[in-house]
Amino acid sequence: MSYYSAKHIVTTKGTYCGFIAGGYVFNLENEDMIDFTAIKGTVLEAFDLHLPEFKNKKFELTYSENFTHASDDDIAVFTLVKLELLTQ
Repeated sequence: MSYYSAKHIVTTKGTYCGFIAGGYVFNLENEDMIDFTAIKGTVLEAFDLHLPEFKNKKFELTYSENFTHASDDDIAVFTLVKLELLTQ
């Protein structure tokens, strides 16, 4: 059985699509869609992303990519750790 764990921090820009199916969904500037089910409490304190006023707004977001390989399964967890509203 092999096991590894890796963590990367990424900062990029993206547009908030809304809270969809239990996740905070962003369309990144490279056109990738990312769904955050893990989010730091400080981000939610600063931005109540359930409010419609943030939908379709552009943000700079910082998130961690946590990759784990145990047995034959690869697991990726993306955690939103910082969010900054950009002026349009």
